[in-house]
Amino acid sequence: MLKKTQIDYKIYIIPIVLFCVSYIIYSFNLVGQPWHGDELMFLGSGGEYFNLILEGNFSSPCWNDYPHCNLLYPFPGAWNLNHSPVRDFFIGLSRTITTGHNDGDFYIWSCIWNSCWDASKMPSPQVFAAASFLSSIFGALAVVCAYGIGKVLYSRMAGLFFSLILLFNSMWLWNSRGIMQEIYLGFFSLLCLFLLFYSFKNETTKKWTFVLSAVVLGLLFNIKLISIYLLPLILTTILLRVPHNKQFPYLTSLPSRKSILLLMLFVSVSLATTYATEPSYWKDVTYPISDIVKGFRVHYPFFSAPSLDNNNLFTTLATIHSTIIPYFVNYYDQPNKSAPNLSWNAPGTYSSIPVMIFFMVGIVYLCIRFKTKKATYAEFLMTVWVSSIFVLSSLTIVDFQMERYYLLLLFPIMLVSAYGVWRFLERLDKKIHLVLFGSFLISHILTTMVFWKYIYFSTGVRWLNPLGVNLQSALQHKSVIISSIIFVIIFIIILSYKVRINARSRTKDQAQYQQPS
Repeated sequence: MLKKTQIDYKIYIIPIVLFCVSYIIYSFNLVGQPWHGDELMFLGSGGEYFNLILEGNFSSPCWNDYPHCNLLYPFPGAWNLNHSPVRDFFIGLSRTITTGHNDGDFYIWSCIWNSCWDASKMPSPQVFAAASFLSSIFGALAVVCAYGIGKVLYSRMAGLFFSLILLFNSMWLWNSRGIMQEIYLGFFSLLCLFLLFYSFKNETTKKWTFVLSAVVLGLLFNIKLISIYLLPLILTTILLRVPHNKQFPYLTSLPSRKSILLLMLFVSVSLATTYATEPSYWKDVTYPISDIVKGFRVHYPFFSAPSLDNNNLFTTLATIHSTIIPYFVNYYDQPNKSAPNLSWNAPGTYSSIPVMIFFMVGIVYLCIRFKTKKATYAEFLMTVWVSSIFVLSSLTIVDFQMERYYLLLLFPIMLVSAYGVWRFLERLDKKIHLVLFGSFLISHILTTMVFWKYIYFSTGVRWLNPLGVNLQSALQHKSVIISSIIFVIIFIIILSYKVRINARSRTKDQAQYQQPS
Protein backbone atom coordinates (compact mmCIF):
# COMPACT_ATOMS: atom_id res chain seq x y z
CA MET A 1 0.00 0.00 0.00
CA LEU A 2 1.12 3.48 -0.82
CA LYS A 3 1.79 5.76 2.13
CA LYS A 4 -0.42 8.81 2.29
CA THR A 5 1.41 12.09 1.97
CA GLN A 6 1.43 13.78 5.35
CA ILE A 7 1.04 17.53 5.45
CA ASP A 8 2.99 19.43 8.08
CA TYR A 9 0.43 21.97 9.21
CA LYS A 10 2.94 23.63 11.55
CA ILE A 11 4.50 25.47 8.61
CA TYR A 12 1.26 27.42 8.23
CA ILE A 13 1.10 28.69 11.81
CA ILE A 14 3.42 31.69 11.34
CA PRO A 15 1.83 32.83 8.01
CA ILE A 16 -1.66 32.58 9.51
CA VAL A 17 -0.68 34.52 12.64
CA LEU A 18 1.09 37.15 10.52
CA PHE A 19 -1.97 37.57 8.33
CA CYS A 20 -4.40 37.85 11.25
CA VAL A 21 -2.28 40.37 13.16
CA SER A 22 -1.60 42.41 10.01
CA TYR A 23 -5.25 42.47 9.00
CA ILE A 24 -6.37 43.66 12.44
CA ILE A 25 -3.79 46.49 12.35
CA TYR A 26 -4.61 47.48 8.76
CA SER A 27 -8.41 47.24 8.95
CA PHE A 28 -9.04 48.83 12.33
CA ASN A 29 -11.37 51.87 12.03
CA LEU A 30 -10.88 52.48 8.30
CA VAL A 31 -13.40 55.32 8.61
CA GLY A 32 -10.75 57.28 10.53
CA GLN A 33 -8.14 57.13 7.75
CA PRO A 34 -7.36 60.58 6.23
CA TRP A 35 -8.22 60.91 2.54
CA HIS A 36 -6.22 62.04 -0.51
CA GLY A 37 -7.43 63.71 -3.72
CA ASP A 38 -5.98 60.92 -5.87
CA GLU A 39 -8.11 58.45 -3.96
CA LEU A 40 -11.19 60.26 -5.20
CA MET A 41 -10.06 59.81 -8.80
CA PHE A 42 -9.39 56.10 -8.23
CA LEU A 43 -12.72 55.82 -6.44
CA GLY A 44 -14.49 57.41 -9.42
CA SER A 45 -12.73 55.46 -12.16
CA GLY A 46 -12.78 52.24 -10.13
CA GLY A 47 -16.52 52.46 -9.56
CA GLU A 48 -17.31 53.29 -13.17
CA TYR A 49 -15.01 50.69 -14.70
CA PHE A 50 -16.29 48.03 -12.30
CA ASN A 51 -19.81 48.70 -13.54
CA LEU A 52 -18.60 48.35 -17.15
CA ILE A 53 -17.06 45.00 -16.22
CA LEU A 54 -20.28 43.82 -14.56
CA GLU A 55 -22.22 44.84 -17.68
CA GLY A 56 -19.72 43.08 -19.92
CA ASN A 57 -19.26 46.34 -21.81
CA PHE A 58 -15.70 46.11 -23.10
CA SER A 59 -16.42 48.15 -26.23
CA SER A 60 -16.89 51.44 -24.37
CA PRO A 61 -14.57 54.24 -25.58
CA CYS A 62 -13.55 54.66 -21.95
CA TRP A 63 -11.27 51.64 -22.32
CA ASN A 64 -9.37 53.15 -25.23
CA ASP A 65 -9.65 56.90 -25.11
CA TYR A 66 -9.99 58.32 -21.63
CA PRO A 67 -10.28 62.01 -22.70
CA HIS A 68 -13.41 61.17 -24.69
CA CYS A 69 -15.02 59.01 -22.02
CA ASN A 70 -18.30 60.72 -21.07
CA LEU A 71 -18.56 58.72 -17.86
CA LEU A 72 -15.51 60.30 -16.24
CA TYR A 73 -13.96 63.74 -16.30
CA PRO A 74 -11.84 64.10 -19.48
CA PHE A 75 -8.57 65.55 -18.26
CA PRO A 76 -7.22 67.58 -21.21
CA GLY A 77 -3.88 66.29 -22.46
CA ALA A 78 -3.49 63.83 -19.59
CA TRP A 79 -4.86 60.66 -18.10
CA ASN A 80 -5.28 59.21 -21.59
CA LEU A 81 -3.70 56.02 -20.33
CA ASN A 82 -5.18 52.59 -19.92
CA HIS A 83 -7.23 51.93 -16.81
CA SER A 84 -6.76 48.28 -16.05
CA PRO A 85 -9.75 46.31 -14.78
CA VAL A 86 -7.32 44.67 -12.34
CA ARG A 87 -7.27 47.50 -9.82
CA ASP A 88 -10.67 48.88 -10.88
CA PHE A 89 -12.23 45.51 -10.24
CA PHE A 90 -10.90 45.38 -6.67
CA ILE A 91 -12.09 48.92 -5.84
CA GLY A 92 -15.62 48.24 -7.10
CA LEU A 93 -15.69 44.76 -5.58
CA SER A 94 -14.69 46.15 -2.16
CA ARG A 95 -17.61 48.57 -2.16
CA THR A 96 -20.04 45.92 -3.41
CA ILE A 97 -19.01 43.44 -0.72
CA THR A 98 -19.20 45.92 2.14
CA THR A 99 -22.22 48.01 1.06
CA GLY A 100 -24.13 45.77 -1.35
CA HIS A 101 -23.96 48.32 -4.20
CA ASN A 102 -21.50 50.28 -6.32
CA ASP A 103 -23.24 53.63 -6.76
CA GLY A 104 -21.80 57.12 -6.64
CA ASP A 105 -21.16 60.45 -8.40
CA PHE A 106 -18.24 58.98 -10.33
CA TYR A 107 -17.95 61.90 -12.77
CA ILE A 108 -17.66 64.44 -9.95
CA TRP A 109 -15.28 62.27 -7.94
CA SER A 110 -12.94 61.91 -10.92
CA CYS A 111 -12.32 65.66 -11.25
CA ILE A 112 -11.08 66.49 -7.74
CA TRP A 113 -8.21 68.63 -9.07
CA ASN A 114 -10.34 70.54 -11.62
CA SER A 115 -13.10 73.14 -11.91
CA CYS A 116 -15.98 70.64 -12.10
CA TRP A 117 -15.35 69.55 -8.52
CA ASP A 118 -18.39 69.90 -6.27
CA ALA A 119 -17.49 69.67 -2.60
CA SER A 120 -21.14 69.09 -1.66
CA LYS A 121 -20.97 65.73 -3.47
CA MET A 122 -17.91 64.60 -1.53
CA PRO A 123 -18.15 60.88 -0.70
CA SER A 124 -18.54 60.04 2.96
CA PRO A 125 -15.77 58.47 5.06
CA GLN A 126 -17.86 55.30 4.97
CA VAL A 127 -17.48 55.19 1.16
CA PHE A 128 -13.69 55.48 1.44
CA ALA A 129 -13.66 52.75 4.10
CA ALA A 130 -15.81 50.46 1.94
CA ALA A 131 -13.45 50.84 -1.01
CA SER A 132 -10.49 50.03 1.27
CA PHE A 133 -11.83 46.66 2.36
CA LEU A 134 -9.63 44.60 0.02
CA SER A 135 -6.67 46.94 0.53
CA SER A 136 -6.32 45.72 4.11
CA ILE A 137 -6.50 42.11 2.96
CA PHE A 138 -3.87 42.65 0.26
CA GLY A 139 -1.68 44.52 2.73
CA ALA A 140 -1.82 41.60 5.17
CA LEU A 141 -1.18 39.07 2.38
CA ALA A 142 1.88 41.08 1.31
CA VAL A 143 3.28 40.67 4.82
CA VAL A 144 2.85 36.91 4.43
CA CYS A 145 4.59 37.04 1.02
CA ALA A 146 7.50 38.91 2.63
CA TYR A 147 7.83 36.11 5.18
CA GLY A 148 7.82 33.57 2.35
CA ILE A 149 10.52 35.42 0.39
CA GLY A 150 12.84 35.69 3.38
CA LYS A 151 12.30 32.04 4.33
CA VAL A 152 12.82 30.72 0.77
CA LEU A 153 16.00 32.75 0.26
CA TYR A 154 17.54 32.46 3.74
CA SER A 155 15.77 31.20 6.83
CA ARG A 156 12.63 31.41 8.92
CA MET A 157 14.21 34.12 11.10
CA ALA A 158 15.09 36.27 8.08
CA GLY A 159 11.56 35.86 6.76
CA LEU A 160 10.04 36.79 10.11
CA PHE A 161 12.13 39.95 10.39
CA PHE A 162 11.32 40.92 6.78
CA SER A 163 7.59 40.50 7.39
CA LEU A 164 7.59 42.43 10.69
CA ILE A 165 9.62 45.28 9.22
CA LEU A 166 7.10 45.53 6.37
CA LEU A 167 4.13 45.17 8.70
CA PHE A 168 5.03 48.33 10.61
CA ASN A 169 6.56 50.34 7.76
CA SER A 170 4.76 53.69 7.70
CA MET A 171 4.25 53.84 3.94
CA TRP A 172 2.97 50.28 3.65
CA LEU A 173 0.66 50.58 6.66
CA TRP A 174 -0.76 53.79 5.21
CA ASN A 175 -1.40 52.34 1.77
CA SER A 176 -2.92 49.19 3.28
CA ARG A 177 -5.68 51.40 4.66
CA GLY A 178 -6.40 53.44 1.53
CA ILE A 179 -7.37 52.97 -2.11
CA MET A 180 -4.21 54.10 -3.84
CA GLN A 181 -2.68 52.02 -6.65
CA GLU A 182 0.37 51.21 -4.53
CA ILE A 183 -1.44 48.57 -2.49
CA TYR A 184 -1.99 46.49 -5.64
CA LEU A 185 1.48 47.29 -6.98
CA GLY A 186 3.15 46.21 -3.73
CA PHE A 187 1.14 43.05 -3.10
CA PHE A 188 1.38 41.68 -6.63
CA SER A 189 5.10 42.55 -6.80
CA LEU A 190 5.89 40.55 -3.66
CA LEU A 191 3.58 37.73 -4.77
CA CYS A 192 5.26 37.57 -8.18
CA LEU A 193 8.75 37.39 -6.65
CA PHE A 194 7.76 34.87 -3.98
CA LEU A 195 6.31 32.51 -6.61
CA LEU A 196 9.37 32.96 -8.81
CA PHE A 197 11.87 32.38 -5.98
CA TYR A 198 9.87 29.38 -4.75
CA SER A 199 9.83 27.78 -8.21
CA PHE A 200 13.67 27.71 -8.23
CA LYS A 201 14.12 26.76 -4.59
CA ASN A 202 15.42 23.29 -5.41
CA GLU A 203 17.05 21.56 -8.37
CA THR A 204 13.66 20.79 -9.95
CA THR A 205 11.75 23.80 -11.28
CA LYS A 206 8.21 24.01 -9.90
CA LYS A 207 6.35 24.69 -13.15
CA TRP A 208 2.98 25.77 -11.80
CA THR A 209 4.34 28.44 -9.48
CA PHE A 210 6.65 29.57 -12.29
CA VAL A 211 3.74 30.06 -14.70
CA LEU A 212 1.63 31.69 -12.00
CA SER A 213 4.45 34.16 -11.33
CA ALA A 214 4.39 35.11 -15.02
CA VAL A 215 0.63 35.65 -14.85
CA VAL A 216 1.01 37.94 -11.82
CA LEU A 217 3.69 39.97 -13.63
CA GLY A 218 1.30 40.41 -16.55
CA LEU A 219 -1.27 41.86 -14.16
CA LEU A 220 1.41 44.14 -12.69
CA PHE A 221 2.12 45.71 -16.08
CA ASN A 222 -1.52 46.81 -16.22
CA ILE A 223 -1.61 48.06 -12.65
CA LYS A 224 1.32 50.46 -12.91
CA LEU A 225 4.16 50.79 -15.42
CA ILE A 226 6.72 51.33 -12.66
CA SER A 227 6.55 47.55 -12.19
CA ILE A 228 9.10 47.27 -15.02
CA TYR A 229 11.66 48.04 -12.28
CA LEU A 230 11.38 44.34 -11.35
CA LEU A 231 12.55 43.10 -14.74
CA PRO A 232 16.33 43.00 -14.05
CA LEU A 233 15.78 40.80 -11.00
CA ILE A 234 13.25 38.56 -12.76
CA LEU A 235 15.44 38.07 -15.84
CA THR A 236 18.49 37.31 -13.68
CA THR A 237 16.58 34.77 -11.57
CA ILE A 238 15.25 32.88 -14.60
CA LEU A 239 18.51 32.86 -16.54
CA LEU A 240 20.49 31.60 -13.53
CA ARG A 241 17.88 28.98 -12.56
CA VAL A 242 19.92 27.71 -9.62
CA PRO A 243 18.88 26.70 -6.06
CA HIS A 244 19.27 29.69 -3.76
CA ASN A 245 21.47 27.96 -1.18
CA LYS A 246 24.08 26.96 -3.74
CA GLN A 247 27.36 28.87 -3.66
CA PHE A 248 27.54 31.61 -6.24
CA PRO A 249 30.08 30.83 -9.02
CA TYR A 250 32.72 33.42 -9.72
CA LEU A 251 33.58 31.93 -13.10
CA THR A 252 30.21 32.44 -14.75
CA SER A 253 28.95 30.44 -17.70
CA LEU A 254 26.40 31.23 -20.36
CA PRO A 255 22.71 30.54 -19.55
CA SER A 256 21.62 27.03 -20.46
CA ARG A 257 19.23 26.28 -23.27
CA LYS A 258 16.53 25.34 -20.75
CA SER A 259 16.92 28.71 -18.98
CA ILE A 260 16.42 30.56 -22.27
CA LEU A 261 13.33 28.48 -23.07
CA LEU A 262 11.93 29.16 -19.60
CA LEU A 263 12.53 32.87 -20.09
CA MET A 264 10.69 32.79 -23.42
CA LEU A 265 7.78 30.97 -21.74
CA PHE A 266 7.71 33.48 -18.88
CA VAL A 267 7.71 36.48 -21.23
CA SER A 268 5.00 34.93 -23.44
CA VAL A 269 2.69 34.19 -20.50
CA SER A 270 3.23 37.66 -19.01
CA LEU A 271 2.49 39.48 -22.26
CA ALA A 272 -0.53 37.28 -22.94
CA THR A 273 -1.89 38.07 -19.47
CA THR A 274 -1.29 41.79 -19.98
CA TYR A 275 -3.12 41.69 -23.28
CA ALA A 276 -6.00 39.50 -22.02
CA THR A 277 -6.76 41.65 -18.95
CA GLU A 278 -6.73 45.03 -20.69
CA PRO A 279 -9.58 45.66 -23.18
CA SER A 280 -7.79 48.70 -24.60
CA TYR A 281 -5.21 46.33 -26.10
CA TRP A 282 -7.90 44.39 -27.97
CA LYS A 283 -8.54 47.30 -30.32
CA ASP A 284 -4.90 47.99 -31.22
CA VAL A 285 -2.15 45.46 -30.56
CA THR A 286 0.46 48.25 -30.65
CA TYR A 287 -1.24 50.03 -27.76
CA PRO A 288 1.18 48.77 -25.04
CA ILE A 289 4.15 50.49 -26.70
CA SER A 290 2.30 53.75 -27.27
CA ASP A 291 0.98 53.56 -23.71
CA ILE A 292 4.52 53.48 -22.30
CA VAL A 293 5.47 56.50 -24.42
CA LYS A 294 2.40 58.41 -23.26
CA GLY A 295 3.11 57.37 -19.70
CA PHE A 296 6.45 59.19 -19.68
CA ARG A 297 4.83 62.27 -21.22
CA VAL A 298 1.92 62.38 -18.79
CA HIS A 299 4.09 61.84 -15.71
CA TYR A 300 6.88 64.10 -16.90
CA PRO A 301 6.76 66.20 -13.69
CA PHE A 302 7.36 63.00 -11.69
CA PHE A 303 9.36 60.70 -13.98
CA SER A 304 11.96 61.06 -16.67
CA ALA A 305 13.43 58.63 -19.15
CA PRO A 306 16.84 57.38 -17.88
CA SER A 307 19.47 59.88 -18.93
CA LEU A 308 22.92 60.94 -17.79
CA ASP A 309 21.87 64.52 -18.54
CA ASN A 310 19.64 64.56 -15.45
CA ASN A 311 20.98 65.86 -12.18
CA ASN A 312 21.82 62.35 -11.05
CA LEU A 313 23.67 63.46 -7.93
CA PHE A 314 20.56 65.20 -6.63
CA THR A 315 18.20 62.33 -7.48
CA THR A 316 20.59 59.76 -6.01
CA LEU A 317 20.80 61.69 -2.74
CA ALA A 318 17.01 62.10 -2.77
CA THR A 319 16.59 58.34 -3.24
CA ILE A 320 18.90 57.57 -0.30
CA HIS A 321 17.17 60.24 1.76
CA SER A 322 13.65 58.93 1.11
CA THR A 323 14.34 55.25 1.72
CA ILE A 324 17.32 54.81 4.06
CA ILE A 325 18.72 57.74 6.03
CA PRO A 326 17.92 61.46 6.49
CA TYR A 327 20.17 64.05 4.89
CA PHE A 328 21.69 66.59 7.28
CA VAL A 329 23.05 69.27 4.92
CA ASN A 330 21.00 71.52 2.66
CA TYR A 331 21.51 70.63 -0.99
CA TYR A 332 19.74 72.45 -3.82
CA ASP A 333 18.89 70.95 -7.18
CA GLN A 334 19.60 74.20 -8.99
CA PRO A 335 21.74 77.28 -8.17
CA ASN A 336 18.64 79.29 -7.25
CA LYS A 337 17.14 78.42 -3.89
CA SER A 338 13.57 78.36 -5.20
CA ALA A 339 14.25 74.89 -6.66
CA PRO A 340 13.65 71.66 -4.71
CA ASN A 341 16.22 71.00 -2.03
CA LEU A 342 17.39 68.27 0.26
CA SER A 343 17.53 68.89 3.98
CA TRP A 344 16.67 67.16 7.23
CA ASN A 345 12.92 67.54 6.65
CA ALA A 346 12.80 67.49 2.84
CA PRO A 347 11.83 64.87 1.93
CA GLY A 348 10.76 62.53 4.72
CA THR A 349 12.59 59.23 5.30
CA TYR A 350 10.32 56.17 5.29
CA SER A 351 12.48 53.97 7.45
CA SER A 352 13.41 53.65 11.13
CA ILE A 353 16.62 53.72 13.16
CA PRO A 354 16.82 49.90 13.52
CA VAL A 355 16.10 49.31 9.82
CA MET A 356 18.64 51.95 8.83
CA ILE A 357 21.39 50.46 11.02
CA PHE A 358 20.82 46.86 9.99
CA PHE A 359 20.58 47.78 6.33
CA MET A 360 24.17 48.99 6.66
CA VAL A 361 25.06 45.83 8.62
CA GLY A 362 23.53 43.74 5.85
CA ILE A 363 25.56 45.56 3.19
CA VAL A 364 28.74 44.92 5.20
CA TYR A 365 27.96 41.21 5.47
CA LEU A 366 27.25 41.05 1.73
CA CYS A 367 30.60 42.66 0.94
CA ILE A 368 32.40 40.21 3.27
CA ARG A 369 30.60 37.22 1.78
CA PHE A 370 31.46 38.21 -1.78
CA LYS A 371 35.05 39.09 -0.86
CA THR A 372 35.62 35.72 0.80
CA LYS A 373 33.77 33.93 -2.03
CA LYS A 374 31.17 32.46 0.31
CA ALA A 375 28.13 34.22 -1.16
CA THR A 376 25.15 32.13 -2.27
CA TYR A 377 22.80 32.68 -5.17
CA ALA A 378 20.24 34.09 -2.71
CA GLU A 379 22.69 36.81 -1.69
CA PHE A 380 23.52 37.53 -5.31
CA LEU A 381 19.83 37.85 -6.24
CA MET A 382 19.22 40.20 -3.29
CA THR A 383 22.14 42.34 -4.44
CA VAL A 384 20.68 42.50 -7.95
CA TRP A 385 17.28 43.38 -6.50
CA VAL A 386 18.36 46.31 -4.35
CA SER A 387 21.00 47.69 -6.74
CA SER A 388 18.89 47.52 -9.93
CA ILE A 389 15.87 49.26 -8.43
CA PHE A 390 18.07 51.83 -6.70
CA VAL A 391 19.74 52.73 -10.02
CA LEU A 392 16.43 52.83 -11.90
CA SER A 393 14.80 54.96 -9.19
CA SER A 394 17.72 57.40 -9.15
CA LEU A 395 17.68 57.74 -12.94
CA THR A 396 13.93 58.10 -13.50
CA ILE A 397 12.20 59.60 -10.43
CA VAL A 398 12.52 63.37 -10.52
CA ASP A 399 9.94 64.35 -7.89
CA PHE A 400 11.05 62.95 -4.56
CA GLN A 401 8.06 64.54 -2.81
CA MET A 402 5.91 61.75 -4.30
CA GLU A 403 7.07 59.22 -1.74
CA ARG A 404 4.96 56.34 -3.09
CA TYR A 405 7.21 56.03 -6.15
CA TYR A 406 9.93 54.66 -3.87
CA LEU A 407 7.80 51.76 -2.62
CA LEU A 408 9.41 49.12 -4.87
CA LEU A 409 12.83 50.16 -3.55
CA LEU A 410 11.73 49.94 0.07
CA PHE A 411 11.04 46.20 -0.25
CA PRO A 412 14.64 45.07 -0.98
CA ILE A 413 15.96 47.58 1.57
CA MET A 414 13.79 45.90 4.22
CA LEU A 415 15.01 42.48 3.07
CA VAL A 416 18.67 43.56 3.31
CA SER A 417 17.95 44.84 6.83
CA ALA A 418 16.32 41.52 7.79
CA TYR A 419 19.29 39.70 6.27
CA GLY A 420 21.63 41.86 8.35
CA VAL A 421 19.79 40.90 11.55
CA TRP A 422 19.91 37.21 10.60
CA ARG A 423 23.66 37.27 9.91
CA PHE A 424 24.37 39.40 12.97
CA LEU A 425 22.66 36.94 15.32
CA GLU A 426 24.46 33.88 13.97
CA ARG A 427 26.17 31.82 16.69
CA LEU A 428 24.79 34.04 19.45
CA ASP A 429 22.78 32.87 22.44
CA LYS A 430 18.97 32.71 22.19
CA LYS A 431 18.65 35.21 25.05
CA ILE A 432 20.61 37.74 22.99
CA HIS A 433 18.23 37.04 20.09
CA LEU A 434 15.25 37.96 22.27
CA VAL A 435 16.86 41.15 23.61
CA LEU A 436 17.79 42.42 20.15
CA PHE A 437 14.48 41.32 18.66
CA GLY A 438 12.51 43.14 21.36
CA SER A 439 14.48 46.40 21.20
CA PHE A 440 14.45 46.34 17.37
CA LEU A 441 10.72 45.75 17.15
CA ILE A 442 9.72 48.28 19.81
CA SER A 443 11.76 51.07 18.21
CA HIS A 444 10.54 50.20 14.70
CA ILE A 445 6.88 49.97 15.75
CA LEU A 446 6.94 53.27 17.65
CA THR A 447 8.41 55.07 14.61
CA THR A 448 5.08 54.45 12.86
CA MET A 449 2.53 53.88 15.62
CA VAL A 450 3.39 57.10 17.43
CA PHE A 451 1.04 58.59 14.82
CA TRP A 452 -1.83 56.30 15.84
CA LYS A 453 -4.30 59.15 16.34
CA TYR A 454 -3.57 60.53 12.87
CA ILE A 455 -3.77 57.09 11.24
CA TYR A 456 -6.88 55.74 12.98
CA PHE A 457 -8.87 58.74 14.21
CA SER A 458 -8.65 61.54 11.63
CA THR A 459 -12.01 61.21 9.92
CA GLY A 460 -12.44 63.81 7.18
CA VAL A 461 -8.82 65.04 7.31
CA ARG A 462 -7.22 65.57 3.90
CA TRP A 463 -3.53 64.83 3.40
CA LEU A 464 -1.19 65.83 0.60
CA ASN A 465 2.19 64.53 -0.55
CA PRO A 466 4.62 63.99 0.98
CA LEU A 467 3.19 61.75 3.67
CA GLY A 468 3.81 63.23 7.10
CA VAL A 469 4.23 59.84 8.81
CA ASN A 470 8.00 59.48 8.51
CA LEU A 471 11.19 59.07 10.53
CA GLN A 472 11.95 62.77 10.94
CA SER A 473 8.47 63.52 12.25
CA ALA A 474 8.61 60.50 14.55
CA LEU A 475 11.88 61.64 16.11
CA GLN A 476 10.07 64.69 17.46
CA HIS A 477 8.41 62.35 19.97
CA LYS A 478 10.24 61.41 23.17
CA SER A 479 9.12 57.77 23.08
CA VAL A 480 10.71 57.28 19.65
CA ILE A 481 13.94 59.00 20.69
CA ILE A 482 14.23 57.00 23.92
CA SER A 483 13.45 53.65 22.26
CA SER A 484 15.93 54.39 19.47
CA ILE A 485 18.68 55.31 21.94
CA ILE A 486 18.04 52.13 23.92
CA PHE A 487 18.20 50.08 20.73
CA VAL A 488 21.48 51.70 19.67
CA ILE A 489 23.02 51.03 23.11
CA ILE A 490 21.92 47.37 23.01
CA PHE A 491 23.24 47.05 19.46
CA ILE A 492 26.66 48.47 20.44
CA ILE A 493 26.90 46.15 23.47
CA ILE A 494 26.03 43.05 21.42
CA LEU A 495 28.37 44.18 18.64
CA SER A 496 31.31 44.55 21.03
CA TYR A 497 30.50 41.16 22.54
CA LYS A 498 30.36 39.60 19.07
CA VAL A 499 33.72 41.18 18.14
CA ARG A 500 35.35 39.74 21.27
CA ILE A 501 33.95 36.27 20.55
CA ASN A 502 35.20 36.37 16.97
CA ALA A 503 38.63 37.55 18.13
CA ARG A 504 38.89 34.69 20.64
CA SER A 505 37.78 32.21 18.00
CA ARG A 506 40.44 33.44 15.55
CA THR A 507 43.12 33.31 18.26
CA LYS A 508 42.15 29.75 19.16
CA ASP A 509 42.18 28.67 15.51
CA GLN A 510 45.60 30.21 14.97
CA ALA A 511 46.98 28.46 18.07
CA GLN A 512 45.67 25.09 16.89
CA TYR A 513 47.10 25.70 13.43
CA GLN A 514 50.57 26.57 14.81
CA GLN A 515 50.65 23.62 17.26
CA PRO A 516 53.03 20.89 15.95
CA SER A 517 51.40 17.64 14.98
